[in-house]
Amino acid sequence: MLEKMKKFEGIIFYIFLFCLIFALCYAWTSVDPDFWARLLQGFAVLETGSILYNDPFSYVPRHAWFDHEWGSGVIFAIIQNLFGYNGQFFLKAFLMFFSLFFVLKTIKIRGLKNTKLYNFLFFCFILYSLDISLISGIRCHFFTFLFFSIFLYILEAVRINNKNKLLYILPLLMVFWANIHGGCVSGIGLILIYGLGEFFNKKPFMKYIYTFLCTSLMLFINPYGTDYVKFLIHATTMPRPLIVEWQSIFQKTLLHLIKAKIFFVISITVFLGSLIKQIKFKEKINYTNILTILTVGFLAFSHVKHIPFFILTSTALLYDDFFFFFNKMILKIRTILNIKSETFIKKFVTIKEIVVYILVIIEIIALINIHNRVKYSKLLDSYPVKIVEFMKINNLKGKILNKFGDGSYLSYKLYPQNLIYMDGRYEEVYNDETFLYNWHFYNFIDDENIKWNDIFKVYEEPDYIILDTGDNIYYNIQCLKNYIPIFSDKEEYLYIRKDLIRKRYLIPKYPDKYYIDNYFDRIIKFNNNIKI
Repeated sequence: MLEKMKKFEGIIFYIFLFCLIFALCYAWTSVDPDFWARLLQGFAVLETGSILYNDPFSYVPRHAWFDHEWGSGVIFAIIQNLFGYNGQFFLKAFLMFFSLFFVLKTIKIRGLKNTKLYNFLFFCFILYSLDISLISGIRCHFFTFLFFSIFLYILEAVRINNKNKLLYILPLLMVFWANIHGGCVSGIGLILIYGLGEFFNKKPFMKYIYTFLCTSLMLFINPYGTDYVKFLIHATTMPRPLIVEWQSIFQKTLLHLIKAKIFFVISITVFLGSLIKQIKFKEKINYTNILTILTVGFLAFSHVKHIPFFILTSTALLYDDFFFFFNKMILKIRTILNIKSETFIKKFVTIKEIVVYILVIIEIIALINIHNRVKYSKLLDSYPVKIVEFMKINNLKGKILNKFGDGSYLSYKLYPQNLIYMDGRYEEVYNDETFLYNWHFYNFIDDENIKWNDIFKVYEEPDYIILDTGDNIYYNIQCLKNYIPIFSDKEEYLYIRKDLIRKRYLIPKYPDKYYIDNYFDRIIKFNNNIKI
């Protein structure tokens, strides 16, 4: 039986890998806060044949909408039209699987057998380190993970096997990548790192520089022209200390990143151990790999959003080092326990891996069960679903002051009936201070520059305010003397300006299934001659 399993171990490995990835993606039914804005842009393209160059959804001042994710929006909208939100689970699993597939191919280029049964446990560790990405809803970042893995694979194939013609593919891929997600700059940076690394390795490096220049020029092939490139430079370099994904991975408050932190520490330890080993035994140092690991590692340490890049990169480039130190550890354990039989070790490893596969099957079943248990409650708890329904049936038109994370959902469900304050598109649409006024208001914070209520002085006074009990302003609600609550949904409250109050309101009394069935319904159809 064991021999038969070894014959098909590669196929078994990939089947189990995809099933585990899909189960992880499928388990959590959350919808990313920016997904709604992506759908709106995607539907606009499908229904009008043009992107939205300006944002129509907000009542605060905005600049031109430089949507570096417009291509993702079109893909999401097509999937949503054809398969509903279940289709997004498959898309996310597909993108994550092929991201790891190209990482595995990169490892293979480096001359290592990576799909043996005993290695699956290592990739379980990789996936659970990535779970902060997998348990979120579908995001444009998943396209970037795939493209980044492809770029890394091609660059390693060129460096190790001199397959120089593969470099022609990179500019072509960049045309698509640049119009799908702004993370395309990571691919350009990767090419530059390889050029510098090969320079220090005293190997031909100009081919990387030429590829870097050609690939960079592909950024200009987009609906916005040169303005898009200026925007990418601004968006990549601007500080965003109040946004979690732009904070350091080792921020004390980010306890949910414990698995990613463990992976980071282990990877850096293995990297340093490998470097010391190379220096001690006077082995040839690969400066390209060193520069790549150090650069991506520094970015991951500085910003949460770069953790997946570090995990993918270190898996591909440190795989042999991981197992070198692992095997050293096993050898020491064998010595301590006085185990000398190689046959015993091989059988032990194979049996251990069979146990791992059995546990993975149990985990997949458990994850699907989680999906079945939380698919209704999670969706209803994520956004002010019932407040939206209340506003719709009572035809409450006007401006809504909302939290950063709820904006896209409110636009998707209520535009053009209502305008929002802002959503998560941040630098794509809004001025820098717009977020700061919102943050000070909801956190009820004064500082030397901004007071909590400056938001009413700088921008138009809203007709409605949505709060929940997690907002600091909720506990100081007496400060909002001009607003009174008219509807609540568990921990979320809708406040209305006093001069707009009515005597009677319709109260929605639908069962939860109604909200689930209509979760992705929208008022706006962009081809209905609505001014946008």
